[in-house]
Amino acid sequence: MKTKETVAKLFKSKKSRIILFSIIALVLIALCTLPFIYHRKSTVDTDFLNSLLSKSSELTAAKLKITGMSEFHDEGVKFLNKSDFIMVYTATVRAGINIDEVKIESNNIDKIYITIPDAQIQEAKVDPSSIKYFDEKFALFNVNGKEDSNKAIVLAEGAAIEEAANTGILELANSQSETLIKGILANAIPDGYIIEIK
Repeated sequence: MKTKETVAKLFKSKKSRIILFSIIALVLIALCTLPFIYHRKSTVDTDFLNSLLSKSSELTAAKLKITGMSEFHDEGVKFLNKSDFIMVYTATVRAGINIDEVKIESNNIDKIYITIPDAQIQEAKVDPSSIKYFDEKFALFNVNGKEDSNKAIVLAEGAAIEEAANTGILELANSQSETLIKGILANAIPDGYIIEIK
């Protein structure tokens, strides 16, 4: 009974009604805006995204096996110490990007901008077990056979790099680098952001 009387007295006073309605309005506004505040878009920590990528200084995006042939002509006197031969080999060529050159920026609204450097040939490696020698010229006093072979391998790796550059491996590596970077960062990017590659 006393509670009803107290409530009735509160509603009789104009000042009390204004205060009560103001409190109710504030509570309703807070309840309506709370979900938007709670689900507000997160800002992007570009340092964190960069640290995810920096675990590897190089990103290999494409590999290519090349079978090649190189002629090696040694210096010296024919038949005495000059070693000439043809070498057939298989080389693996890797192409990719330098992760340290990737730049990540954000407008902290809806976009993440990633600048990816152009892919380059990272390495060409001749498989020693694949090497076959042909047309070897006999040299009576050639004591540098192993050294000649090592020089020939270096030349072959250079030739493999040149040949690979004409196969489209760099274009493939550029495309793959973009896909790989997006995959690495996918789980770390807040919802609602779009990645733009520069």
